Amino acid sequence: MNTSEQHATPEADLARKFAQGTTVRDLADQTGRSQKVIRDLLWAAGVQIPPRSAPKRSPRRKPSKPSSHPLVNKIF
Repeated sequence: MNTSEQHATPEADLARKFAQGTTVRDLADQTGRSQKVIRDLLWAAGVQIPPRSAPKRSPRRKPSKPSSHPLVNKIF
């Protein structure tokens, strides 16, 4: 470890790991801090963090096939 790594700030260390591909969630797990704190520290280090993804939605259901039952076909 060189002297610049020994004196790196926590923000700089997180920024380096984030730039190498470590996720905010993984950084939070590794440091024992919340994801919000990690995002705030990255922001303080000048890191542009993409917005969190919108919640995943279930795919739209396909319309059901018409019933083959004669009574249902008479009503509809």
